Order: sequence, then C-alpha cells, then structure tokens
Amino acid sequence: MTRERRLGAFAILLLLIAIAGAALTSTASRSTRISTSTTRAPSSTRAPASTRASTGRSRASLHSDSTSAGPAAISTRASAQPVEARQLAPAGGRRLSGSTVLVTGAHGFIGSHLVERLAELGADVHAVSRRGPAKPGLAPASATSWQVDLADAAATDELVRTVRPDVVFHLAGEASGSREVAAVPRTFAGNLASTVNLLTAATEAGRPRIVLAGSIEEPHAGDAQPRALSPYTVSKWASAAYAHAFHDLWSLPTVVLRIAMVYGPGPQNESKLVPYVVKSLLAGQVPELSSGSRLIDWVYVDDVVNAFLAAACAPSVEGRSLDIGSGAPVDIRQTVTTLQQIIGTEVPARFGGLADRKFDGACIADLSESVPLLGWRPRVGLVDGLTRTVDWFRGGAIRDVTLPRTQGINK
Repeated sequence: MTRERRLGAFAILLLLIAIAGAALTSTASRSTRISTSTTRAPSSTRAPASTRASTGRSRASLHSDSTSAGPAAISTRASAQPVEARQLAPAGGRRLSGSTVLVTGAHGFIGSHLVERLAELGADVHAVSRRGPAKPGLAPASATSWQVDLADAAATDELVRTVRPDVVFHLAGEASGSREVAAVPRTFAGNLASTVNLLTAATEAGRPRIVLAGSIEEPHAGDAQPRALSPYTVSKWASAAYAHAFHDLWSLPTVVLRIAMVYGPGPQNESKLVPYVVKSLLAGQVPELSSGSRLIDWVYVDDVVNAFLAAACAPSVEGRSLDIGSGAPVDIRQTVTTLQQIIGTEVPARFGGLADRKFDGACIADLSESVPLLGWRPRVGLVDGLTRTVDWFRGGAIRDVTLPRTQGINK
C-alpha cells in the first residue's frame, strides 16, 4: 500500500473515529484511584493535551508491584537515547535477553503466554494490566507488574517514561464480537484511545519498537470497498492506521500483527468456541452452537507468541501489517468433530441452536509476507494443538496425538 493511499484511508478512518468519539464522550466519567508502591520518576514535559486521546476519565492508577526485586527494580532508566541506538537484543527470542520489555494486556490469554516466554528468555519484563497484578502462580516471579488503564493518557505517559522499554508488546484491549451500539464506546476506549495514548507516549520517550496485536478481520490493503463490520474490528482497524501514521510521520517503529483465531491451553475466556466445546463435552453436556458452517483460521497460542518475538527483532517490518494464522480454513463443524474424537465422546453437538452472527465470514491469513519477513511460520497443527488444549482442561500432562488424517485439519 503506497503512502498516499495509506494516508487517504487514514483520513476516512478519522471520520469514523470522530463518530465513535462523540458516542464515547456522552458516557459518564469514571473516577479511579491513584496509587503507587514506589517513588515515581520526575515527570518530563508532556505534549499538549490536544495531541492525546481523551476518554472523559480522571487520572487512572499507576501501581507497580515487583515480586522479586523491590522498589529498586522500578526506578527510571537513565538512558533517553532512541532505541535504534541501543542494542536490542535476535530474531525470535535470544536478542531479547537483557532487554527491557513492556507487555500490555499481560494477564490475557496471549499476554500471559508471552510474559512467561520472555521471562524464560531473560528479558526484564514489565507486565501491565488495568486489573492489577496476576493471581499468584499465573505470572513469572521475575516480572514487574503494573496496574495502569491505558485509556488514561497521563498514566500511560508516566508508565512509559518510568519503564523506558526497548520493546513494547501491545496486547491490551476490549475484545468483543458484539454488533450492538453499546460496544462502540467500550471498544473505542479499550482499543483505539489506549493505543493512541501508548503510541504518543512511546514517541516522546525513546521510540521503542511497538508490536501491536491487530485482528485478521481488519480490511486489507487493496480491498475494493474496505469495510469493518463490527465496533471491535473498526477500533482495531483504526488503531492499525494510527500505528502506520506514527511510523510514517514520526518514525515510531511499529508492527501490526493481524492475528487469526487463537486457541490453546491456559486460562482464557471460556465462552470462546474451543474452551466452551471442550468443557461441555468433558462434562457430558451438549454444546449449543450456530450452524457450524463458518470457516475459521485456527492458530496455536505458542505459534502466536513466536510471531510476536520475531516481529520484535526482524528487520524491514516496521510500518507493516502482517497476517498471523495457519492459512488453512477449517469449518466449525469439522473442528467440533475433531474435539469429539480427541476426547473420545459420543456426546453430540447441537448445531443451529444459536443464530449465526451477522456479517461473520471467513477471514483467512495470507502468509505470503509474514513467513519471509518474520522468518516465522506456524508449527503446531490443529489436531496436535487441540489435543494439548484438551489435556490442559483435563488437568493432565500435555501430549502429542495423531488422529486419522482429515482434510484441512491434520496438516
């Protein structure tokens, strides 16, 4: 996509953002507490308020909790030079050893897996969540936890200036498949406003590389009539446009990963298809589903983590949006049948019990750029990944099982 076309699309998105912003400002302001367990670094001069996203909220809490090193681990980094001048530590993961890494949405499904891997690699991990520190045992002891609502521009600015990250993985957001108008202000604040605040703060504090979690549902460059057909998708699409604009206008090194449908073991939203079906079948209960005809691009969570690590260090990816998925469509019926085979159950699924969601369609990853640019490709096939997921929900050891080959599944 040329720079001129990108900026043209960006202008269209600004109109959508203005509409969403009007809806947001009509919501009631919420007051949140200010607390910190350590002495904060002096605040530097901030950009005018007009350059920041506003959500009508008062200043959010900036709270740090380091379970291992205490207050000294949270002091401001002395270096203010751009990250390009520092040694980012390798493609994939080894280079990140010793680097200061900020992970937003750190207690989410993908975020928790990413934080664990970064800690194993020896990175100085700063885990951010608006809900506070993770439950004991769910985050590495070496990670420093921060409680910050990124929709609060001032708190986000202070966080980034304090941590001075070399790399930021931005996974925080408001995930919603709702087509209701009530989802507009939630996704605007949780996805778009928070992303703009983070991009602004990073531009003013060393310009670290930022890897953003996008959505495979975002329209692609070259679409004749690009449309995003849910509040969530619009907010992610607009966030990606801002990421590209910050790269083009202010040289902020951003990379957007458009992620397909992620699944795997670990605590997660159990209303999602795979955990819902697995728990239902293990309990001997019939899962209520839609028609089951929708095609899904499933990608295992460890493969997604590897893609984030690669995007943090790969050359020639800044300013790009790259698809992350398997590239292999599998319909919901086939997915459920595979889970039934893995579990070894005759409990049926009731297809058609729920209406198909409006505008849902097949969104399949195009890996033609992702594989060569990132040096990455998905490694875990669907049968293997679903088997590991079932084992986790059963509470047993994760194993590898190969079922009889089924077209489009056991690849």
